[in-house]
Amino acid sequence: MQEINDIVLEEEQEDINEQEDQSEERSTEDEIRMIKKAKESKKDEEIDEKIVTFLHEKGLSENLIKTLIKNDLTDEHIRFLKGLNLNDDNIDYLQDLWKTKIEINKSSGSSINSITSSNSLSNDYIQLSPNSLYLKKVLSKPLIQALCDIVAKKPSDPIEYLGHWLLHYKICEERAIQQKKRELELSIDREKLDLKDIEEKKSILTEQKEDEDEYSEDHNFFDYGE
Repeated sequence: MQEINDIVLEEEQEDINEQEDQSEERSTEDEIRMIKKAKESKKDEEIDEKIVTFLHEKGLSENLIKTLIKNDLTDEHIRFLKGLNLNDDNIDYLQDLWKTKIEINKSSGSSINSITSSNSLSNDYIQLSPNSLYLKKVLSKPLIQALCDIVAKKPSDPIEYLGHWLLHYKICEERAIQQKKRELELSIDREKLDLKDIEEKKSILTEQKEDEDEYSEDHNFFDYGE
C-alpha cells in the first residue's frame, strides 16, 4: 500500500514539475514576444518621425501632417499631395515609409495575438482556419459591441435588433469615413491657400526689391551725370 502511495505521489510530483516547466517556457516565450513588440513599437515611432520630418520640410502644416499620419496613404491622399507640388520621387519615398509602417503594425498585431493565445490556451491550442481568422478580423468588434448592447437592453426580438444594430453601425462607419475625407480635403484646401498667400507675399517683396534696386540705379546715374 505504501508503495502505491509513493508511486502516486511520484506521478503527481512529475505532473507538477512538467506543468512548472511548461509555465516557464510560456513565460519565456511571452517575454521574448513582449521585447519584440517593444522594438516594433519603437520602429513604428521612428517611421512616424521620418514621415513628419519629411512633410515638414515640404512645407505642410502641423494639422495636415497629423491628419495624414492618422490615415493610410490612399490614392486620394496622393492626388492631394501632388496638388501641393510633391513630385513622384517624394510620393515614392512616402509610399515606402507607409509600407514599412503597415508591415510593422501587422507584425505587432501578430505578436499581440500570440501573447493572448498563449496566455488563454494551454497545450490544446486551437489553430483557427483562414475563414475563422477573416470573420474574427471583420466581425469581432461590431458583434461584441452589439451582443453587449443586446444583453444590456434584452429586446423582445434580439435577432431583429441585431440586424438593425449592425445596419446602424455600418451607416455610422461610412459617415465617419466620409467625415475624415472632408476634413482632409479642408486641410489641404487651407494648405493650398496658405501656400498661395506665401507665394503672393514673396512675389510682392521681390517686386518691391526690384523697384528699389531700379530706383537706386537711376538715382546713382543722375548723381554721376551731375
